[in-house]
Amino acid sequence: MQVLKRFYEEFDRTHDVEAAIAESLARVGPVMIAAGTIAALSFCSLVTFRTATIRTFGLFTGFGILSRW
Repeated sequence: MQVLKRFYEEFDRTHDVEAAIAESLARVGPVMIAAGTIAALSFCSLVTFRTATIRTFGLFTGFGILSRW
């Protein structure tokens, strides 16, 4: 959603699709990677719980987020 919003902002500014794509990914891409990494690590931290269901959920969700890259 944030990438799409940035794309429309850049497209309104440049009126060039390729330039808008490149600029929007250059600006939002690193932030999205950082957010995804933090989310994955946060879910993986659930492995410290004693309940097996919570540990399993944390690991699968964390690795699921990382696998999207």
